[in-house]
Amino acid sequence: MLSFKIVFYKESLIVIIRIIFSLYWMFILPGLSLMYIFNDKLNFFERLVVGIAVSSAILGILSYYLALFGFHVNNHVYFIPPLIVLISIIVYFYKKK
Repeated sequence: MLSFKIVFYKESLIVIIRIIFSLYWMFILPGLSLMYIFNDKLNFFERLVVGIAVSSAILGILSYYLALFGFHVNNHVYFIPPLIVLISIIVYFYKKK
């Protein structure tokens, strides 16, 4: 949190917490849940790094196609991350059986 306070030194603490939470919600949480499928092959740090990249790629692609279908961009933040997490949980439990 200190590094974010150094970068965003003119912002209040509440704004910094919102930025950290939004980055977690958009990139880290969906990425970790997607990479949890490969639990036996990757350790936590590898899952985190690859998951952020995969999550940002999927987020960009889904945002593009949802916008083409008329889904407003402001609603993507509420729809795409839970969808990615839900799909990864379903695939994980399906793979476990």
